[in-house]
Amino acid sequence: MNESQVFANKQKKQSLQPKNIYFIWNYTNWGGAQIYFLAIMKRAGSGRKVKVLLPVNSSPDLISFIEQSGGEIDFLNYHLISETPVSLSGKIKRQIRRILSEIEIFSAVFRRDRCNSVFHIELAPWQSWVLILFLRIINTKLFITIHNPLPEASIFRNFLWRFRLAIVSRLSGVRFFPSNHFTKSEMAKWMSPKAIEKMRVTYTAVDPDLINIALENNTQLDEMRLKFGLDDGRKNILCVGQFIDRKGRWVFLEAASILHESFPDLRFIWLMPSYPGSSDQKKIESFGLGSSFMPVISSDVGRERISILTFMRVADIFALPSFVEGLPIALLEAMALCIPCISTSVYAIPEAVIDNKTGLLVSPGNAQELAESISKLLSDKHLAERIAGSGREFVINNFDERKSADLVLQTYEEEFLNG
Repeated sequence: MNESQVFANKQKKQSLQPKNIYFIWNYTNWGGAQIYFLAIMKRAGSGRKVKVLLPVNSSPDLISFIEQSGGEIDFLNYHLISETPVSLSGKIKRQIRRILSEIEIFSAVFRRDRCNSVFHIELAPWQSWVLILFLRIINTKLFITIHNPLPEASIFRNFLWRFRLAIVSRLSGVRFFPSNHFTKSEMAKWMSPKAIEKMRVTYTAVDPDLINIALENNTQLDEMRLKFGLDDGRKNILCVGQFIDRKGRWVFLEAASILHESFPDLRFIWLMPSYPGSSDQKKIESFGLGSSFMPVISSDVGRERISILTFMRVADIFALPSFVEGLPIALLEAMALCIPCISTSVYAIPEAVIDNKTGLLVSPGNAQELAESISKLLSDKHLAERIAGSGREFVINNFDERKSADLVLQTYEEEFLNG
């Protein structure tokens, strides 16, 4: 094949691909879902434009990550209310805000070049089914990632969700990506067999190249230890993520208080996007940990992913006592960084943490069990080293973001060709 034929084939292939890839979400807190999108952005290639629609008051850190990945940004005016309302008026206000944000998304998509684009939207299809339906009416090629199965609800609400999912899962031109096998198996109870058959599991996964750079980044690690006062030889137990109930924040602190007397030199660090509010601060103080608990804000660590990964290496043990999770990216990254990890036996976490092999599993909500597992790793150096090494090997071999991203991009092209 001569050079002109190679060029012609390349041009033909590019003509069969979507020219634009849009990523859209309507909430301001961010985490694994956005890391998942960032991985796809990095693999999209120079022949396709990557565009992101997100709320106007989103995190500067996230905006920086998107720009580093080559994404163009447009802002949405409305976003979901993240706090769970208690009063009836609060619930009504939350629903109105959701409807307004979905109307804005529809309007934004309507104005775009839908013939040459695919749209990957982060939302719950059992709640936003009307938006999905209207986007398909205007012939939008639509992709939705589902990170967790449906939450527990009343019989009436389950009936409504089942009805809505029966509709959206039968729409042509809509593809669903479960981000773990547990979610796919659970969604099979709600969605059409054809939709389940077409589902491809695409994990929120790690970037092996960034992980390896972080592992060699000893100079910056020493600078971070000095900056945050972590160069005093104390052992550090780390958690990363939003400081919220479903992440097991109070279980983490209760385990810290249990261990405080036996291990007075232990330090419990939570790397979080923003400081806890005043009521949370009072509850934190009630555990009597003083300087043994240290909240660290991610923007103080750095605005680049490599800075966050490097900081994570201050941990002697990573502990994430979540109640509800898909498969958290921070846990996978800690494992890939060769940190011995402890987490809970919920949802998809056991797909990565195999108890006593690649990590330790504890029951959700059991602070005593978490404390005992931390103590076990502190007391048994060989066990800690063994599960740290096995955990890293397992994640690198099975949770490579490049493989997940390439599978997503391949699915975009297939659906684009199908029209």
